[in-house]
Amino acid sequence: MKFANLLATKEIIKKFESRGVIRSHRSRSILRSKVMTTQLGFGTYRVHVDSKEHETSMLAALQSGVNLMDTSSNYGLGGSEELISRVLDKMGKEDARDSFVIVTKSGYIQGPMFEQLQQLDAKEVDHLDIVKVSANCWHSVHPDILQLQLDQSFKRMNISGVDALLLHNPEYYLQDCARKDMDQELAKDSFYQRIKKAFLFLEKQVQEQKIKYYGVSSNSMCAGTDSYDQVSLVKLYEIANECSQELYSNDQHHFQVIQFPCNLLESDGIIHKTLHYQGQEFSTLDLANHLKLDVLFNRPLNAFHNGRMIRLAQGDFNIDVDYPAAIHEAFEKIKSLESSIGIYLNRHLTVLEQMQSAAKRSGFFEVAASLPEFVVKCHDNEQYFQMVQSWLWPYISTSLDCLHKFYKGDPEFDLSQFTNDYLKAFDQLESLVIPRNHQIHDQDHLKGLRECLKLGISDSISQFSLNLLASLPGKPIILNGMRDIKWVKDSTSILIEDDLSNAVEILQEIHKVY
Repeated sequence: MKFANLLATKEIIKKFESRGVIRSHRSRSILRSKVMTTQLGFGTYRVHVDSKEHETSMLAALQSGVNLMDTSSNYGLGGSEELISRVLDKMGKEDARDSFVIVTKSGYIQGPMFEQLQQLDAKEVDHLDIVKVSANCWHSVHPDILQLQLDQSFKRMNISGVDALLLHNPEYYLQDCARKDMDQELAKDSFYQRIKKAFLFLEKQVQEQKIKYYGVSSNSMCAGTDSYDQVSLVKLYEIANECSQELYSNDQHHFQVIQFPCNLLESDGIIHKTLHYQGQEFSTLDLANHLKLDVLFNRPLNAFHNGRMIRLAQGDFNIDVDYPAAIHEAFEKIKSLESSIGIYLNRHLTVLEQMQSAAKRSGFFEVAASLPEFVVKCHDNEQYFQMVQSWLWPYISTSLDCLHKFYKGDPEFDLSQFTNDYLKAFDQLESLVIPRNHQIHDQDHLKGLRECLKLGISDSISQFSLNLLASLPGKPIILNGMRDIKWVKDSTSILIEDDLSNAVEILQEIHKVY
């Protein structure tokens, strides 16, 4: 089968209900009632086929009430789409394809395609309407680019059709025009001409049964009408109707899906009625519901607020632990161990010289001199993990490998004991840094939210957030990145929660405070 179908998706929803992992109010029909899905989708922004943990998590999610996967041609440079193929294979490709809805996106040009297009001359680049976003990323929604990326997506996922294809952040063109100080009205006219060209191409893909429906994913769809880079839902819908009239002489277009960020701190698309359509004022969500479009929310737990990203989920920490003092003790342990190896190397200078020659560097076991300042200032676990992966672990690993290779026996130095203690010391440090960062994050960002929402310290803000979004009018689908089993369990719990009757009012109250 090329696409998910109503019978198979109904059957899997029924199976989920019989297992008690979802309740009926958390499922809905989408894509013009052609399929059924639960309100939680698996967002694949940061998952990859090379990660066994991501594979296990996706399998667990698809067995726990999730039957929609959202991906993109550029996620993991295609690795996320490959993971979908692997997981569908493990679930039985043919049956799984019927039961699971696949949404992918196109527009970003990165990796091998970027390298290939770099070889084009300036005239060919202009023909493809390319926006040069950065030194290693371009963007375009030109039909030729969309065709290339759709073909690659089919190949990576080992399928012949996707249920919905979305233009991925087309507002890059408008942002580029703003940087060039182009007249806003001229920029908008050119932008929507490009959108129309893309929509005509996507209608052709529907006719060829490559896609079932199409839409737009945009970070600026909920911006004010005076925003230079706003992607207007009103204008998108008008263009879809124009395309339908030109192609079919009717209004039966296949523009059906919109996607935008929505969370506790980014709720403009819910609470602000900024769109004017047929004499009425609507919020983005209200207009989508009025037009019977399907709405997907991304970034439900990662809010971009006041110029920074805030994680709307708490991590574990122990309120009885003095983390700064414990981290200081961990560094003192590392410092003591590095002092002992320094004494050994001073007694065996030939070992040090051999290590320096092999590693092509002079310093070894000097972490205690440079890492503490970083750890004290770094309150972001992702940044900490990046440091560990890119510098700390390679440095430690090379130091130990060289020491073991050229070690000469010494009755006053036990190499095996030192290695064991040294590695344990860094494990101990990490076990303190992570909860310390959770505690700081909770104090700086979540405490005020909990007070505003009247939640206790033991209440899950992430579960409350997901449940609130799922309770909004129209039953939007919430796309959450569930990269480990813990987050699968945390997220899928909303599929059995009661709706919040005052979800919009809660977002309005948060907006007043924040």
